Amino acid sequence: IDPCNYTDGPPANANIAANCAAAGLTGYIPFGSSALITTGGGAGNLDAETSEAFTLGFVVTPTFADLSIALDYFEIEINDQVAQLGSGSILSGCYASPNYPNEPLCTLFERDNDPSSPRYQQILGVSDNYVNINSQSTRGLDITARYEHETSFGDFSADVQGTWTFEDQFLLFSGEDFEPDDFNGTIGDPDFTANARVQFARGDWRYNWFSDFVSRVSNDERLGGSTGTFSSRGPGLFYFKQYAEPQFYHGASIQYRGDKFAVTFGVNNLFDETPPSVSTGSTTRRGIVPLVGTQYDYRGRSGFLRVS
Repeated sequence: IDPCNYTDGPPANANIAANCAAAGLTGYIPFGSSALITTGGGAGNLDAETSEAFTLGFVVTPTFADLSIALDYFEIEINDQVAQLGSGSILSGCYASPNYPNEPLCTLFERDNDPSSPRYQQILGVSDNYVNINSQSTRGLDITARYEHETSFGDFSADVQGTWTFEDQFLLFSGEDFEPDDFNGTIGDPDFTANARVQFARGDWRYNWFSDFVSRVSNDERLGGSTGTFSSRGPGLFYFKQYAEPQFYHGASIQYRGDKFAVTFGVNNLFDETPPSVSTGSTTRRGIVPLVGTQYDYRGRSGFLRVS
């Protein structure tokens, strides 16, 4: 959880590297016992969350086609949001802050400052209780389109849904010295997602093709670039892969719908697309796969059978 750890070279984030150096932790390699992380509730210390939302939408249904298109613009702001930050986020938020050492997150952990201690410079403990986050806001645009066409051979329909997120801001502490973080477009927070379904129906049978899309995401800007300089392992540059490529997933299903029951058989992730890989330190991972968010398929191709 210690961002000042030089075990694999210096921190990639320029702010973290500078602030760790200011704390006298240049070349610091921790060893020994783990930190004590304490967690707890917030009874008596938490305020109620409040929120405001603004939406504006309209629907277009042209007379020349069986088509409908809906657009919805949204703005949502939540104040005093209750959250548990996590010990890693507390430490990285402290040392990545331009307000270091006056960043309030830096008061939530303790480092051993006794040169005679066997744990000198190591993290001793982190207080990770529930707190009121100052505010979180997001705004974006939803689009939904549906097309239908009836023929003597069967009925055709297509649905498309997409969401563009223009910003997804998170402000931990209020005050003129603090700027909100915008996570939009980072790993786990794509700025565009979409799904589509095409169906052909004839008699008691339904044939479906469905697709999901997740746009490219990157942590390069938040982590201060994708390269750093070796120190403990000799001279030279190292490279972090801190982005995930755009992902398409496709699937298909066949359904029989009788008077009293329906049976559906299908396949998800039909082409067995693998999730993107990222480097250590760029995000929470399972192996080399980003674990933040739920947009990626970690299981691969899978079949399903439903009877109702």
